Amino acid sequence: MEFGEIEQAAEEYFNQGLACRKSGDLDGAVAAFTEAIRLNPTDPRAYFQRANLYYSRRNYGAAIADYTEAIRLSPQSAGAYHNRGIARRDHGDFVGAIADHTEAIRRSPDSAEAYHHRGIARKRKGDLAGALADYTEAIRLNPKDPDYFNNRGNVYFAQEKYDEAIADYTGALRLRPTDAIFYSNRANAHGKKGDWARAVADYETALRLKPNYKRARESLEAARARQQEEDALDPFLKYEGAHKPDLETI
Repeated sequence: MEFGEIEQAAEEYFNQGLACRKSGDLDGAVAAFTEAIRLNPTDPRAYFQRANLYYSRRNYGAAIADYTEAIRLSPQSAGAYHNRGIARRDHGDFVGAIADHTEAIRRSPDSAEAYHHRGIARKRKGDLAGALADYTEAIRLNPKDPDYFNNRGNVYFAQEKYDEAIADYTGALRLRPTDAIFYSNRANAHGKKGDWARAVADYETALRLKPNYKRARESLEAARARQQEEDALDPFLKYEGAHKPDLETI
């Protein structure tokens, strides 16, 4: 085939890959993108799309390799850096993930998602202060995403700043009032403060929304037991913070 014909054939395979992905035929999509790459190995789009498919199958090594090639061919692609950062994070490479999201931010400084995902990587690495800063910037850029508030609430929870955590979980619920995890997380924070009535109420709401939520059910039983203990105490023996459970956050 002539060069122009090869490029046209590669484009046809690329479009076929998009169509297969849209229809749910992921094997067909991978095969089509692979053929597009064979015919035109300088097109970063095919590497990027195939990487997304590899990531969706948790084949993180293959996804990272394809994102890396996409970056080599198109080094200004914030999306390729961002997605490689997510793949690296889920592959356990938090340092690499943070570096990639930083590059994505450098190329797209108004990307709330880049800050959000760098915050996730920083939290998993144990950098709570860095995670808090990133989640706060993500919220500033996009105050309508409930996950940003929930994840910042988790950082406050880890820092034992339970009032701030409750405020953020409440903010998340304001934006997505049917999320059982948000209710369970807020209940955990109420429990850490020894506020069993509110903890029980939030766990009960979480279970109404998600009846098979095992962790919330177990935590509800523990909170009810603690509430009964508190109710049974002589009022003069109660003190703030008594009988706090070690409730696990999500």
